[in-house]
Parts: sequence; structure tokens; C-alpha cells
Amino acid sequence: MFTQHSMQRKTIQNITPLHLLLVVLLTIVLPLTACSSQPIGNPENGERWFSLYRCNGCHGENGTGGRAVEIAGLEMRYSGFLRKLRNSRSSVMPSFPRERLSDQDAADIYLWLRNSPVNQQLGS
Repeated sequence: MFTQHSMQRKTIQNITPLHLLLVVLLTIVLPLTACSSQPIGNPENGERWFSLYRCNGCHGENGTGGRAVEIAGLEMRYSGFLRKLRNSRSSVMPSFPRERLSDQDAADIYLWLRNSPVNQQLGS
């Protein structure tokens, strides 16, 4: 008859170095993927939100040519972009809290600014 102690010892003995490696890798990789700098969004919607939230009034129709900083071909990480949107710390640019601009809309705008064909032509 197996006792609880002998079953635990047998289970521990069945753990191979491959199992340990897998556990270590998952412990490292999963948190890193959660911190990914590339959000899931829709660039096509981003173009529409850019206009509807009136970003184009200062930054220009395609994120360039306006009186504010050019943001076409944006190179900052998404986390920095979102931080700037949420708390602009500017007397000119308004802050956009979640109640005003959802994370999804922000991700859409971010991806449009980074990936739109117009913006890619600006970098070439």
C-alpha cells in the first residue's frame, strides 16, 4: 500500500530536467509576453479615431504638417504613447483618461500612426 509520503517522493522522482527547464522557461516567457510593446488593434479604425478625437487639429491630417509635434511614423513604445495620452503634462495637449478614450481606441490610433502607408512613405 502507498503512503502519501511515498507517493510524493515518487512524483518528485518522475520530474526530469526537461520538465524543470520547461517550468523555468514558462516562468520567464509568460510575463515577458504580457509586457509586449505592440498592442492588438486595428489601424483602419485608428485613422478614424485620430480624426474623431480631433488629434488632426494640431498634429495634421496624417500626423504631420500640423502646428504640434509630428507623430507620423511614431517610434515610441506603446506604453509611452499611452502614458502620454493619459497624462500629457502639457498646457496645450489635453489628457485622455480611459473614460474619454478607451485602451482599444488608443491601440488603434497607435498602430495607425506606426503602420499607415502614408507614414511609411515619410520614413523612406
